[in-house]
Amino acid sequence: LGDTRADKIIILDAPYEVSIDRLEKAGKTATDDRFEGESRAFHERVRNGFLELARDIGERVVLIDASGTQEEVMHEVFSAGLHLLKNGVTEETPSS
Repeated sequence: LGDTRADKIIILDAPYEVSIDRLEKAGKTATDDRFEGESRAFHERVRNGFLELARDIGERVVLIDASGTQEEVMHEVFSAGLHLLKNGVTEETPSS
């Protein structure tokens, strides 16, 4: 893609505990998949990396708190997308 960059990036953020709780509620265990089976420290580093990326990129990122219910998170994502469709990518998109 060369120097092509996304105009907006949506990052869904949830703490480790929320992710593990959702995994368990889905009837899965961390050992069901290589990525999920990584240590808590690994997941914290990945999350912190995405949060740092969001800070570095600034206004191009829409950071959504994904610790709510599935319906709440979907609403936030759809609202951000609708805002982008209505107002374009040059206007700041509200985030959670």
